[in-house]
Amino acid sequence: EFLVGTVADPTASQEENDLWEQSLRLLVETLEPLYPEAEAVVAGVPLAEARAESRRGPVVDAFRKRVIQQMIYATDGFETPDQLDEYLTTLQTDKRLLKWLGLLERTALEAEALQAEIRLRQKEAEDAPPRSRQANDAQD
Repeated sequence: EFLVGTVADPTASQEENDLWEQSLRLLVETLEPLYPEAEAVVAGVPLAEARAESRRGPVVDAFRKRVIQQMIYATDGFETPDQLDEYLTTLQTDKRLLKWLGLLERTALEAEALQAEIRLRQKEAEDAPPRSRQANDAQD
């Protein structure tokens, strides 16, 4: 099957053509037994992709929602979540934009950390005993 349509090179010598034919036959003999195995492996790719998708789904979806939430905060709600979802999908699917996707993800994580720190400090301020104006002025 692999040798169908092969012909000798008219610009090469008989010896060169014989060597090329020998090399090609060795290659075919080596590859031909692997061909059914390769077909079987390729046929299993969709199933493997489906299994991988089912494993990654909930974790990635949760992170994606967190990133979109940070995008909403960053745009002051100017864009709808559906629009932001489309933008995020574009960043995830256009290989030219992967650098920007990484930057967005890092920035979203940093924003979450800063928001957590703000909430913690607000809680500490709420739980702290009330101080007099003089004590606040003395500390400043």
